[in-house]
Amino acid sequence: MATLTFEQSKHLVERSGIGAELEMIEILSQMTKPQAIDYLLNMPTDYLVPLPRFSSFDEVRKVRNEKGPDSRFKANKMVRKERGILQRWAISQLLENPTALQERMTWFWHNHFTSSIVRSSRTIDLMKNQTLLMREQALGNYADLLKRISFDPLMLVYLDGQSNKKGKPNENFARELLELFTLGEGNYTDQDVKEVARAFTGWRLNKNNKAVLGKRNYDSGQKVILGKQGRFDSHDVLNILLKHPKTAEFVATKLWYEFVSTDTPETATIKRWAHTLRSNNYEIKPLLKDIFSSDAFWDGKYKGTLIKSPMDIIIGTTRTLDLEDKNLPVQSLHAQLKRMGQELYNPPNVKGWPGGAAWVDGITLPVRQQFLRRLTRGNNNNQKAPSQMMMQAQAKKAKEMPPTATPTLPIEMWEAWLLPIPAITPIKSKQPRQRLQALLLDPAYQLK
Repeated sequence: MATLTFEQSKHLVERSGIGAELEMIEILSQMTKPQAIDYLLNMPTDYLVPLPRFSSFDEVRKVRNEKGPDSRFKANKMVRKERGILQRWAISQLLENPTALQERMTWFWHNHFTSSIVRSSRTIDLMKNQTLLMREQALGNYADLLKRISFDPLMLVYLDGQSNKKGKPNENFARELLELFTLGEGNYTDQDVKEVARAFTGWRLNKNNKAVLGKRNYDSGQKVILGKQGRFDSHDVLNILLKHPKTAEFVATKLWYEFVSTDTPETATIKRWAHTLRSNNYEIKPLLKDIFSSDAFWDGKYKGTLIKSPMDIIIGTTRTLDLEDKNLPVQSLHAQLKRMGQELYNPPNVKGWPGGAAWVDGITLPVRQQFLRRLTRGNNNNQKAPSQMMMQAQAKKAKEMPPTATPTLPIEMWEAWLLPIPAITPIKSKQPRQRLQALLLDPAYQLK
């Protein structure tokens, strides 16, 4: 079997990860397609930027309970500061982790099992622990992740699980569990939501921020869920959902939109992928192997059909141009992600970021182009590209971006490296730095 071409290797690297790093493209170009896919799926997943310590709930509460009119303000300021620290840590992790597939899947799951750092006001530890769970299971087991996220402390806070009590159920978590986490819209009834909510009654956080079941508020009565009857509790519900064929199909469909196309997938493809997921007890790697090996993934008609997210534009471009270790102003990158509509750990609503065409509009497209223009401006020995990455008022405080190095790849290959389809605007310049900027500013660079 022939080894991958440069274009094939680039397609696999960019679609499966974040950016099109030349080093990884060159590594995979020496492998056959099955070898390259196995290589990506089995890269180490233990890389972790050192995590800072965050204040405990007791420490936050102590500040909040201090005497004085500004105690609540001080506690909220403390949490907001640590929120920014965690967001900047996440950017460093995205930039530095060699296993880009793990990063992409970590954030895929964050957008699937949605919660928000804004609701983590008790302590940022809640979001820190949740993101470590997502990272641990990014390429692990969907069933395990579902079971653990359903009792995750931040999820209990975000979807009002603590107010779900016997005799007065709160349906927020039950509805999102069925609609967004497992079955998908149209595959359950309102009565199913009510019964699932009853099964999840009684859960609360103790003083150590651990999820515990309070029997006094738990509804142990008979329930009918998806046509099955019994004294089901929360664990029973999750097992029922994992046995339902629509759950695996729903996950497979979301991964189609993540890795292949925004076009509606063929039913046969989704059923085949769902079978792979279920027959492997919800292990994620076998499903990803099926996806990356599929004809659809490699079909030329789908190249250049996915719109890059802000993460792809900012983190992906940084990794592509090999700027990860150049002392980047992480605070500025965080501000740019926010301006482009993807503030980490803070999705717009319970459905997460919609993605696709929603990423680009009359406001965000100029911000994207400005970032790319400034990233490549002033690439000579005595002029660095200015940092902007922030609103004008913040720019004075921002550190400078490092100068973008001229790629070592032959210039005639740059278009195939940076663009998924031929340039929309003909690139005439042969001067390396001007050509690099022209390629990054071409409309085709917004796609992958």
